[in-house]
Amino acid sequence: MLNVELLHNLLYHFYDTNLWRQVMSRITITIPNELIDELLEVVEAKSRTQAVINAIKNEILQKKKENIKKLAGKIDFIIEAEDLRHGDKRLG
Repeated sequence: MLNVELLHNLLYHFYDTNLWRQVMSRITITIPNELIDELLEVVEAKSRTQAVINAIKNEILQKKKENIKKLAGKIDFIIEAEDLRHGDKRLG
């Protein structure tokens, strides 16, 4: 059972102490309606906020993958792939 008074006190403290500012940023941006509508369809989010958050996370992930791919051929490994897969003595 949810204790409503406890929840109220937690939320009050969260907003009263401005803790939410450390976790979230509120910004105003201008995005064409057509782009937002298409994003909502593609991402299948429940809200515009969630759709934008998902899109930003996906873009960050994509860029990180691209950066890792750029390292191909630039890193020398001293351990063979087979040893990495099966060489852990702790696994028996």
